[in-house]
Amino acid sequence: MKKKLSFLAILFITNFIIISVSFSSPVYADVPEVINVEPLIRDNQTILSITIEHEFPLSDHYVDLVQIDVDGTINDLNLTKQSTTYFNVEYNLGELN
Repeated sequence: MKKKLSFLAILFITNFIIISVSFSSPVYADVPEVINVEPLIRDNQTILSITIEHEFPLSDHYVDLVQIDVDGTINDLNLTKQSTTYFNVEYNLGELN
């Protein structure tokens, strides 16, 4: 009787693990990467054109903030959801001497 109970317990635990694993889904984490930063001049203004790569853009997984450090001052650029892996962000540095 004791062996039968142990066997049933092991069978139950094994089935529980198999069922739990079969319903789980993989989780992806992708860190955004700055691919290129290019200075542009428009109407005497210096613009930084920043190309960013972030794979797997989803409705709840996207880049929502880019921070730019200009001479020790952190500037936050709030972004909307992206639908592509590569996207550009522009930051106006103003008129440089």
